[in-house]
Amino acid sequence: MNLKRGSSQEIVAVLIEENSNIAQLITHELNKEHIFLHTAANLPAFDALMRLHSRIGIVFIDVNATTRDETGREMPLWQIFSARYPQVAPMICFTGSAGSPTDTPVFTAPPETLIVAAPQDFAYLSFAARAYIAMISRNSLIEDAIHGNMLPSLRSSFREFAFDTVFKLLESGAHTGLLITREGARTGLIFSENGLITHAVTGGLFGKEAFHTVFGWKTASFTFYKDVTTQEHSISGELTSLLLEASRCDDEINGLSLKLPLHAHIRKTANYMDLMLHEPVSGAELNLLDLISRYYIVQDLITHSHMSSVAALKMLQKLIDKRLVEFVQNTAMR
Repeated sequence: MNLKRGSSQEIVAVLIEENSNIAQLITHELNKEHIFLHTAANLPAFDALMRLHSRIGIVFIDVNATTRDETGREMPLWQIFSARYPQVAPMICFTGSAGSPTDTPVFTAPPETLIVAAPQDFAYLSFAARAYIAMISRNSLIEDAIHGNMLPSLRSSFREFAFDTVFKLLESGAHTGLLITREGARTGLIFSENGLITHAVTGGLFGKEAFHTVFGWKTASFTFYKDVTTQEHSISGELTSLLLEASRCDDEINGLSLKLPLHAHIRKTANYMDLMLHEPVSGAELNLLDLISRYYIVQDLITHSHMSSVAALKMLQKLIDKRLVEFVQNTAMR
């Protein structure tokens, strides 16, 4: 276990990674942002770290890291962490493997798992760490709420109270506070001021994209902590408009996902260069085509497109309609 120097009160990021090369690359990227990073190769090392350092802003965990449960069965570490409550910090799942999801635990990992392969991918992890740590450092109550050290004003799940019902309740009472949602490995933070939604974050997503993502967690549990605020503001507008937009995006994603499964493999067609001479292609479509050279799973493509899921799926469908991109069997990618 490698501990970067920092006081016991320093808010840090934690990396759980067995591959020393990947750990070194991520450590280097976070060091450039002056972010204190603790690394642990396995679960015992992480638990030992927890006893030494209590202030954790975010946890990065490689979905390929495994451990054995109490029955001796080997399980992905991220699943062990998902079952812990309260979680020590928001968790971002990633993998440095470019293999297909049928070859690795990525297949069973959360859909938002990041593929860390290119330099900008490592920079993105650094950006996410900086955003979480800055938010927590400005208000220690956020940290207390995440760790479960506060009594919530409300605790339930979207199974019992629908997403829009919860936020309409906050709006009608002009409530200010933090709603923490959890579904498996995923944690979402949504802030309201006088009933209006002002900021949302989940994984590496912020603002409306994060709000729309959490909207799709139909069975997530949630807790609301009154008067826990943040200086960050990434969302504005009336609640009704935000909910309608989130619902529309959710419907579109569900519809498109039926035609474009998130774990499906894609590639450029053999004659795509010839077709581009006769088919008008936008700059955004060219950028997406360039990404397909590096990321051949639909979910990975969405993650690295820096577009909303709806926009990325619509554009991918256009490329398929133009016969520039095609689906392939997993075995054809090996």
